[in-house]
Amino acid sequence: CGKGPDGAARSRAQRGPDGTAGLPCLNSHNSNQTLSSSHRRTAYALTENVKFMAQDFGLERLGFLTLTFGDHVTDIKEAQRRFNSLRTGVIAERYAQSPR
Repeated sequence: CGKGPDGAARSRAQRGPDGTAGLPCLNSHNSNQTLSSSHRRTAYALTENVKFMAQDFGLERLGFLTLTFGDHVTDIKEAQRRFNSLRTGVIAERYAQSPR
């Protein structure tokens, strides 16, 4: 995201109002290709959700987890089925949502 002749300007633009580091670049991914409009919308929605969660629950209570499959899953329905199984069979039981 910060590569190229205008990388410094982009890096400054990603800083928050208090000068702290902002979120990573939302217009490219690891291969430095431009995202499609649907991926940009998804990235924007994710950014706004993260901001809301940080404001609502506090940054110190915020965490992220990246999950991968042991095998090469390419079918979205299979991936969703597996995630839902993990969510309902493990995550929901261990991390019950506390009332606000």
